[in-house]
Amino acid sequence: VARAQGLGGGPCGCGGDGGVSATWGGAEWTTTSSVFFARTPPRIALADYFRRIVKYTYSSRACYSLAVVYLDRMSAASPSHYTLCPHNAHRLVVTAVMLAAKFQDDVYYNNGYYARVAGVSLRELNALELEMLKTLRFAVHVPEPEWRAKCEGLVAEVLRAAEADSAACRSHPAVARDELVR
Repeated sequence: VARAQGLGGGPCGCGGDGGVSATWGGAEWTTTSSVFFARTPPRIALADYFRRIVKYTYSSRACYSLAVVYLDRMSAASPSHYTLCPHNAHRLVVTAVMLAAKFQDDVYYNNGYYARVAGVSLRELNALELEMLKTLRFAVHVPEPEWRAKCEGLVAEVLRAAEADSAACRSHPAVARDELVR
C-alpha cells in the first residue's frame, strides 16, 4: 500500500503554499492546488473510503477498472495536479467511480447521493465532476483494447501483491513452525 512520507513543513510535504512535494509509493511527486486538493488529508484511509464507495454505490465491477483508466488519463494530462497523493486521492477516486458508473451502468445514483457517500457537498462534487470531465476532454469512452490492457495490468498487480504477502507469511516464524508440526 502506498504511503506518503512528509518532506516539508506540513503533512506530506505541504509547505503551506498550496503545493505538495513528497514521496508516494517510492516515487517523488509535486502537486499544486486544484479542486481535488484537500488542505488536510481525510482521516479515513483510502482503502476504507473505497470500501465505502463499493458498499453504498452498487456500481458494476467494470466501473472500477474504468475509474482506474480515468485516473491514469488525469495523471497523464497534468501530473502536477492529478498524481494521486493523500490530499487528492479520495476526491479523485470517488469522482472517477461516479463518472464510470454514469457511463457504464444502466442504473446509477445521482450526484446528491454520491456526495453523501463521499462526505462532500453536492456543490463540491459537481465541481469535481466538471473538472474531471474537462481534463478528460469529455472522453469517457474507453476502447476495449485499452480497457483489457488495464484489467490485465490490475490482475497482474494483484497477483504480485498476493505473492509478496504469501512469501512474507511463509517466512514468518509462527508459520514455519506450524508447517514443521504437520
